[in-house]
Amino acid sequence: EGYRASVVLTVPPRRTGYITPEQQAAICAAVPDEAKRIAIEMLFLGLRVSEPETVIEHNLISSSQATAAGPNYFAVTGKGNKPRSPEIDLERLRRIDNYRLIERPARVATFKRLNGTDDEPAALLLNAKNGNALSKTMIYRAGNHLRVLKAGDKPEGNSGGTTRRGGWLDLDRVRLSVEPH
Repeated sequence: EGYRASVVLTVPPRRTGYITPEQQAAICAAVPDEAKRIAIEMLFLGLRVSEPETVIEHNLISSSQATAAGPNYFAVTGKGNKPRSPEIDLERLRRIDNYRLIERPARVATFKRLNGTDDEPAALLLNAKNGNALSKTMIYRAGNHLRVLKAGDKPEGNSGGTTRRGGWLDLDRVRLSVEPH
């Protein structure tokens, strides 16, 4: 949504696995929003898609508190609501400190104004539009069926199949209303 640049990754044939730090930098440079860029960088640290939104502001140390020799850890809520402590490097902490000083205060103000509260959101990474925590939406496909879920959420009432009751949309049965002009 609204990305200004495209990224082309060239991977040698039959080589699977990891992308290089240069490729990581190119991907991050293509994302204009700083909070989303930090979330992508956190994925490169080994976080799951649902975990960057669980990073709490006061649980992440600043670069001045970090040790240059490392290791430096921070807390996230992992799969099954289990706490995890991934490692983070000093350079990423410095970029997060910049976000904390420059962009996050405006997002906090937006959150307070729109929600009519004096309480600050706990999440570190906030959406620029409304100040809420970033979230990832996943689209799952099974044959001709689609389902949209927030990453990390388990579907309610899933009977094991791709039924409407389980939240699946049958692409063969989509109906549209057309109003002629």
